[in-house]
Amino acid sequence: MMLRLALVALVSLQSVVAQQAECDGYGYGPDVLTTQLGVDMPQTCYEEDETGNTRCYHTYVPPCAEGKPSPLLMILHGSESCPVVNANENGWIQKAQEECFVIVYPMGNMVQTSSFQLEMNCWEVPGGLNLPPAPIPDGPETEPCCCSTEETTVPDSMDLDFLHKVMESVVAEQMVDLSRIYLSGHSNGCILAHAYHRTYSDIVAAMSCTAAPAITPIPDSYNPTPQLSIRGQLDDIVAYDGLLIEDELFGEFLIFPSADACFEEYLQANGCQGPEEADSTTVDVPEMDLPNVTATMEHRKGQGCAADTELVILNTAGHAIVNNGIEANAQAANTTVDITSLMWDFVARQSRSEPAALTATADAGGDETDAADGEPDTADGEPDAADAGGNGTDTSDGEPSTADGEPSASSNSTEGESIGVVSVGPHAVVLSIAALICSFLAY
Repeated sequence: MMLRLALVALVSLQSVVAQQAECDGYGYGPDVLTTQLGVDMPQTCYEEDETGNTRCYHTYVPPCAEGKPSPLLMILHGSESCPVVNANENGWIQKAQEECFVIVYPMGNMVQTSSFQLEMNCWEVPGGLNLPPAPIPDGPETEPCCCSTEETTVPDSMDLDFLHKVMESVVAEQMVDLSRIYLSGHSNGCILAHAYHRTYSDIVAAMSCTAAPAITPIPDSYNPTPQLSIRGQLDDIVAYDGLLIEDELFGEFLIFPSADACFEEYLQANGCQGPEEADSTTVDVPEMDLPNVTATMEHRKGQGCAADTELVILNTAGHAIVNNGIEANAQAANTTVDITSLMWDFVARQSRSEPAALTATADAGGDETDAADGEPDTADGEPDAADAGGNGTDTSDGEPSTADGEPSASSNSTEGESIGVVSVGPHAVVLSIAALICSFLAY
């Protein structure tokens, strides 16, 4: 449990003052996204889960995506964040209007923690991954992250199950192109996106996310599936080089693997052959406190892969990544690179050769609440079975298409490390947590 609290501190507390306060200011009502963003984004909720929370998600269908099978993008907010803050920062609504895809914004767990005197909005993700900076193969594995506290224990598979239920619900409610189901996320949401992408590779056509590695192992059932990770090298919340805690009494604890190790694992799992390709470009950034440093974006790509595998590295970016995010590291600079377009351009060119193995069930959905009165829109709260997902093809030529041409078919067939290590003395894990909290709240 102490290690769980360390994970909570690392992932959550640096942004609590800003983002959690912003989320609380907006509120969590059924009309919050509709009011703040000026578009119709109804909220659908399920009965209370194992933690006692009512689980909800918001759906946005732009006018150009109505009445036809359209791509679906599920976006997962970070810890201490929420859908409305995420939507305000990253411009996904405008992108959906331009590219005609459906957006789903699930809401994380709201867990109580009297130790920190706050409510945490977070995702719980299974651990069990052994990658550098931990020793291979006999080093420690990652722990589940990032919700369980002294007061609340969240089952580590519960949020994966919730996302799967949301997927089934949306497919039942909307016309979805089942060959083009995409996933994105930031920070804690990126950790969960990795886990869902790995666990349900028979559903996800592609995944792109920011500011976190995977902590969940790739299962034997995994099919090569496209993925893009975007990382800031000055990230001081989820360090680019990973974090391994060495305690003289309790041993080693792997908090996060490194971005490079995670990328190498994907290269192998996605069947990449030969040397990777990399290019580096100079990018503009706002004024930063890094004299004589040139801001660059390095784009690494696997070659000869069964599924596209890419890593984008921003050398002067921190944890926020997006150009209007709140950056905790005073030395880091928010990039002016259009991260949202970078992620969409990657996933949009991907398409499964066969529709996702996702069943549109009539009882998958919860109660949809009306933005005006908070009441369910239908008599029984069930989705309309007639609106079940599409057949994954374009109505004009039988193939999915994008603004810039045909997406590549993803078959999903069955077919020098930087080390981040913290050495501490006996019982110092507890002291480290206290120090982390104090330093985080000082920002």
